[in-house]
Amino acid sequence: MYQAMNIHSLPILLFFIAVWSPVLTADDYPDGYIARQLVSAKTPIEVNITNLKPGQLMAIEYVDMPVWIYRRTTEDIEYLSKNNTSVLADPMNENQKSSIEVAYGSSASYVWGRLLLIDQPEIDKKPFRSIKEEIFVAGGWSPHSGCVLTYQPKENRNKPNAAFYDPCTGACFDVAGRIIKGKLSGSRAGDLGKYNLYIPPYKLKNDTTLLVGVTEESKIPEIEVHKKRWYLGMTATEKLITASRYNDFETVKLALKEGANASYYEVGKGSPLDAAIIGSSINIIELLITNGAKPTPNSLNAAKFVGRTEVVKLIMEMQ
Repeated sequence: MYQAMNIHSLPILLFFIAVWSPVLTADDYPDGYIARQLVSAKTPIEVNITNLKPGQLMAIEYVDMPVWIYRRTTEDIEYLSKNNTSVLADPMNENQKSSIEVAYGSSASYVWGRLLLIDQPEIDKKPFRSIKEEIFVAGGWSPHSGCVLTYQPKENRNKPNAAFYDPCTGACFDVAGRIIKGKLSGSRAGDLGKYNLYIPPYKLKNDTTLLVGVTEESKIPEIEVHKKRWYLGMTATEKLITASRYNDFETVKLALKEGANASYYEVGKGSPLDAAIIGSSINIIELLITNGAKPTPNSLNAAKFVGRTEVVKLIMEMQ
């Protein structure tokens, strides 16, 4: 059982760094990876919150990602009870659908994209966005950048009630994980942040114990996918990156035939190879390399994140 820990000084860790990472015995990616995550998803984690004090936060790992559990202070509860939404970008979580579509951005996030459909629709309409007023449970990463969040104690907050901070875009979230209005940098949501923090599936076993996750009997909803919509209005290279992210072999071949640049890389937009490392089979990775793809500064960490030892070896040989 997990015990509370104080992580005021939790270091900034990018989404791709292998802190929460599975280990694959063979490169059966992405099918094997998805299958193992689904098994992991149905192994709920029992968390003891007895020693979690007001204003304190603890982190656990669930399906290869950090989940944060925060005990609110009396001031936090008073703030949420007033329900002042004027400073919030999405107080009623109207951007939930597009937020989950962002979460389902590759094979590496496919299972999480499905998990977020379980409890969010009901909980997200409540001002507290939680089952119990004093306990807040959320994904510990930013929906805009994928970077691990930092917790801001009251004395360090640059905005009132801005308890959680995305170090990669500057996004600020209140004690219910709702994004506070403001400009972001390098965000897939555009200049203005619009996504609230994700709420993972969880239950209260009793006053001192949480169960994070779903049971073996639970049905994890499917995500409706329309592949044709992915590629509308894209250049050949953009199409190649997207197809590589979704393990779409036929469109990868088509994009290359249309003149896509397999060696393309730009900060904030990524590269076909990095997208394939996170989203596609070894066959697509080898095809991209044959067509000139080269490792980027992110490639090695991306391969380590998903535990692709054969790809790690391949990249190191290329460098």
